[in-house]
Amino acid sequence: MMPAKVSIVVPIYNVEAYLEKALASIQQQSYRELKVIMVNDGSTDHSVEIAQRFLQDSRFMLVSQKNQGLSAARNTGLKYVDSEYVYFFDSDDQIAPNLIETALAVFNKNRIDLISFESELVSCQKNSLPLFKLTNIDVIEKKNCSCACYRRK
Repeated sequence: MMPAKVSIVVPIYNVEAYLEKALASIQQQSYRELKVIMVNDGSTDHSVEIAQRFLQDSRFMLVSQKNQGLSAARNTGLKYVDSEYVYFFDSDDQIAPNLIETALAVFNKNRIDLISFESELVSCQKNSLPLFKLTNIDVIEKKNCSCACYRRK
C-alpha cells in the first residue's frame, strides 16, 4: 500500500523575514510524500522570490492571487489538495522534522479525523528544532471542528 500523501497549505503574505526557515522546515520532514501548496496572497516584499527558490523541489507549487486575506488564501490552497490529509501551516512557523510522520501515526493508530496539538514559542534565531513528541492529544468530533489539521473524506 502506498503511503498516504499529505498536502500542506502555506498562505504567504509579506513574510520575507520568516519564510525561508518556515519552508525549509517543511522540506526537511522525515515523511517525504508531501505536496506543499504555497499561496502568494499578493505579497509586496520578497516573499515570492523566496518561495520560488523552493520550486526546485517537485513537491512544492506556488499559486498567486491578489491580496484577499488569510482565509481566502487557505481556501485557494484547498482547491489544489488531492490528498487524504491536509495541514494548514502559517508562513512564520517552523515544524520539527518528524511532525508530519508523528501526526500520521496517530491518525492511523486511532482512526480519527482530526488532531490538535500544542505549539512551542521558539526564538527566530534557532537553527534546529527538537523532535516532535505528541503528548496532549485531543480527539475532536467533526461537528466541533475548526482546526489546523484534518483528514479529508
